[in-house]
Amino acid sequence: MINQSSKFLFISSGEVDPGVTIDETAFWKLDTMKIRSAYGESKRMGELLTAIWADQYNICGLVVRPFHTYSPGLYLDDGRVFSDFVSNVVNREPIVLSSNGKAKRPFCYISDAILGLLTILTSGSSGNAYNLGNPASNISILDLAIMLSRLVDANQVEVIRNHGDN
Repeated sequence: MINQSSKFLFISSGEVDPGVTIDETAFWKLDTMKIRSAYGESKRMGELLTAIWADQYNICGLVVRPFHTYSPGLYLDDGRVFSDFVSNVVNREPIVLSSNGKAKRPFCYISDAILGLLTILTSGSSGNAYNLGNPASNISILDLAIMLSRLVDANQVEVIRNHGDN
């Protein structure tokens, strides 16, 4: 029997599945020849170490994979799409997409993410990974840019699309 009084919660990332599925059992093959894959692979390794540690020490080991979480107080220069776009809007600069903007991401407000973390910590089953995102807030990057650009006076912030394939 697992010792439920001792729990370990590893905060992984939705990057372990760049396909942005909500299914916890689905895995995307990360391309090991792309430098950006190092982040997702390191999180996958952390998940495996959590499972090993939980088994070895007979404790409750939980994994949570937060997707794109946002809140007030984000640094406008942190390099994530939401804060980059907000920075463009605040500074009345064009939002320039480096792709065609069709990729979709599930965004989750910080208070919902915290509630999700606490729910997983208190009610999660050992050895499971839980994706933490809001499927109702799954939005394309282009639609996010357009929505945020409309937060200021009309025609103040232009959205420029690069017609790439991603």
